[in-house]
Order: sequence, then structure tokens, then C-alpha cells
Amino acid sequence: MKRYMINLRVYSIAIFFSMLLILLSIRIIFLTSSSNLKVLAANQFGYTEITSDINYKLIDKNGNEIMNYKPIYYFVVDKKNFKQYNQEENMEELLTIKYILKSYNPDYDITKIFEEAGDKKYFEIDKSTYDKLNSITGIPGTYCYEKDILDRSNDYSIESMLTNPIYEDNGVVKQKSGLEGLIYDLTKGNEYDSIRFTPDEYGYYKETGSGDLSKNSNIQLTLDETLQKEIHDYLQGFNSDNKARGISAIVMDSASGKILSMTQDDYLLENRNIGYGTFGGFFPGSIFKIAVEAAAFDKNVVSRDEIFTCLGRYEDYVSNHGSLNIAEALEVSCNDTFVQIGHRIGSDLKNYLYKLHLNEKVLDMNDEVGGEFLFNDPNLDEGDITLLSFGQNIRITPIEAAAMANTIVNNGIYVKPSIIEGVVNSEGTLTKKWKTTSERVFTDTSSKLVKKDMEKVLDNDTLKGYKIDGYTMGAKTGTSERMDQGIKLYDGWLVGYITVNEKTYTICVFSEDLAKNENVGGVVCGPVFNKICNMLIAMNNE
Repeated sequence: MKRYMINLRVYSIAIFFSMLLILLSIRIIFLTSSSNLKVLAANQFGYTEITSDINYKLIDKNGNEIMNYKPIYYFVVDKKNFKQYNQEENMEELLTIKYILKSYNPDYDITKIFEEAGDKKYFEIDKSTYDKLNSITGIPGTYCYEKDILDRSNDYSIESMLTNPIYEDNGVVKQKSGLEGLIYDLTKGNEYDSIRFTPDEYGYYKETGSGDLSKNSNIQLTLDETLQKEIHDYLQGFNSDNKARGISAIVMDSASGKILSMTQDDYLLENRNIGYGTFGGFFPGSIFKIAVEAAAFDKNVVSRDEIFTCLGRYEDYVSNHGSLNIAEALEVSCNDTFVQIGHRIGSDLKNYLYKLHLNEKVLDMNDEVGGEFLFNDPNLDEGDITLLSFGQNIRITPIEAAAMANTIVNNGIYVKPSIIEGVVNSEGTLTKKWKTTSERVFTDTSSKLVKKDMEKVLDNDTLKGYKIDGYTMGAKTGTSERMDQGIKLYDGWLVGYITVNEKTYTICVFSEDLAKNENVGGVVCGPVFNKICNMLIAMNNE
């Protein structure tokens, strides 16, 4: 019995210590788990900040990003963590932050953030302030980040317009249709670039991740960013010495219709290449004569060697050009001769306008305008034919003019110009290729005859100095007049082409609001054409 009682006591003591050990183990496990859970909870709580205001990249034909960005900097206070974890020992850092913020903006007061609604307070700051605040590491509940905003100071550049999918109509913001709206639809499912900030168990924030952009769709343009910038910079400097309101240029690959450059001297003015803000664009003047000549050859109403007599009608500066054939008439831009040719073509001349799509948008942009026909339709009267023969009763945009000239350069085939190459993935692989359309307008023979005559135009006194030896190139200039609020204004044109290393480029230069007798179309647009041709030569020889 005594032995039994001893054993019972031993067993009881053993059980007691075993239970104590189990309880201690549970306590240790609980404490450890509690600490881990606190850290886990802290990691699950945090903020994601969007670091770009556009959710796709706009890249050029070579894969270079086109758009310019300007950074905006923020200092952020998470009010809950800031209040909970900042104690007296942080007072020096807190005073430093207060001083830095007030030095940047006297209205910034970190001590008053709790008087405002919301869980967080954002302070927009500059780069210097950002660097100072970012260097302070001893303040829980705060962090800094940088956001890239598209630089829209050049609102009317073609790139900026393509990336702006909204407009305001009587105070109501609406989504654009056309190309801008299509780009938006193709990219609206993309992720925005972002940074994830997560606090630790003591309220200190750190970056713990960024946005996943691997599945994003990006937009590739046909533009060559280097060429685009070179031409834009040149136009800026060139027009500072001239009296035109503005000057623009378009360069396209003749065979494919892909636009390599589409720019102007001043991006704060409406984009004149697409006729933004105009009623159908501008009168093309004498550049339209290349279409009249091609139509005349097509209709077989004129022969190559036929001699016309200019009687001086419809001429501004000469009494008459005398006797000349059609090539010579194009070279000296004889209005009288082309009126005679236009009347031989008759009402059929109108059909070529439609075949050249001169009353339609080219790029299908929301802000683009189509050309306007100012004649009686369906039948042209004699007055309509007279004015149309030298480009005075239609309005077209520079992109329409480029497409018209390109039809001649491309041996009679109209290729609808395009500025979108397609959609590319995050690795730069083309996943959706843009399609364009083409159709024959003039015969191959007719177009080649006109191209040959455009080569001779460069032998004219006005343009002789702009021809480049060793290269096949041609051009046609034009000057048109119009009335604007009772004031007579003049616009200058040049459409042309150059072949470099067996690749042909079509060029359109347009200058708006010229002073008559000082800057006629050829004098202003000729040097620009020559400069662009030299750029294309250099580009192909790199």
C-alpha cells in the first residue's frame, strides 16, 4: 500500500510537470505565431500607387518610346500609422519634415492633416523636396513616390493627339471615336505601372512590388522618332526666319503608305496636317495640276508633244507663257494651259477627286477633317472646271495632298496612308498588324509620265538649287489664296519625291498664311523639301 502511494505521487508529479511543459510549449508557439501574424497582417496592409497616367507605351517603328513624360513627386502620410507609431523620440525628424514641407509650400502643415477627411494625405512636391524627404528614414507612416505624367505641352503633335481619347462637349467629357478611340479600346484592359508600399509591424513603409505589365498591349507607330524630331527641330528654326503662320511636313514610304514623319514647327498651333480646326482644309492650288495631268493622259485627251498657247488668262505675274507642251506647262505652272486641259477632261475630272478620296478623312482620326468640294455635284459647270483645273474650288488637308501625290509616285496606285504599325506585346513582338487599302486610280503609263515632268520642275529657276545630284527626285509647288475675315491670305505647297537606295519617299510641305511676293510656296517650301531629302539620304546611308 505504501509503495502504491509513492508511485501514485510520482505519477502525479510527472503528469503535473508534463502538463506544465505542454502549456509552456503552447505559450511559446502562441507568442511566436502572434508575432508572425502581426508581421503577416502588416504585409497584407498597404497601398498601391499608380506611377503613370497612361497604361501603354507608344513606340516608333524601331521600338523606341516616343512620348515625353514629366515627373510629379509626392510625399504621402498614412494617418493611422503616422499617429500610432510616432513618439517623442521621433520629434527631431518630425520637425525636420515640417520644416522641409513648409519651405517648399508655406501652406503645407503636417500637424494639421488630421483635420482633413481621408486615410491618407498627399503632398505634391518638387524633385529637391522629394530627395530631402526620401532621405529621412526614421518616420513611420510616410513614404515618397514619383509619377510620370505625359507631357501634353505640345498638345497638337500627332503623338499627343493619338494618346488623348477624350474631348469636352459643352462641359461633358466624352470618348473620342476614330483612331484615338480605337487605340483606347485596344489598351483599356492594360495594367497601369504602379508601386506597392507595405508597412512593417512598426509602421515603416517600404516598396514591396510593382505592377505586372507583362500582359499589356502597346501601340507601335510607323513614325521614325529620330526623323520626326530632326524635321520638327529644323522647321522650328526655319520658320523663325519666315513670315508664315506655320509650316508642316509629311514624309511617307511611297510603296506602303506608312508615314515616317508628320510634324510641324509649332505644336501649340492646331495640327494643320490633318486640317484640325479648318473647314475642309486648304485650297491646293497648283499642286493639283499633277492629278489633272495624269487624268488627261488617262482619258487620252492630250498628247505628249502637243503645243498649247497661253493667252495669259488666270495668270498673276505674266502676260502669257507663249507656246508650250504639257511638261513645260507643269514646269512653269501655267494656269491657262491647265484650264484648257481641264475642259477637255470635263466632268470626269470630278470622278478622280473621289478616287483619290479627297473628301474623306485619311487617318480616320476624331479630330481630322476630310476635304471639301466647292462645286456643283453631280455635274461640273464650266466655271467649276476652270477653277478646279488649278486647284481653287476644293479644299484638302496636307495628309490628303500627300496621299494624292503618292498615287502618282506609286505609279497610279492609291495606298491609304497609315500611322499605326500595329499592336505589340511587352517583349516588342507584333501581335496585331495594321491593314491598309489600295486601289488603282491612274494607269502606270500616265503616272510615270507625270513623275518625269515633276523631275523637270526641279530645273525651274525657283527650285533649281534644291535638286540633289545623283538622286531621282521630282516636285510640284503651289500657292493658293483665300479670304479670312476680309483679309487675303496665301498658303504655300510642295509635293515631291526622292528615291534613295531603291526606296522611294513621298514628301508634302505646307506653309500657312504667307505674305504675297515675299514667301511664295516654292521659295518657302523648296528649302524644306531639300533639307528633308538630305535627311533621308543620311538616314539610308547610316
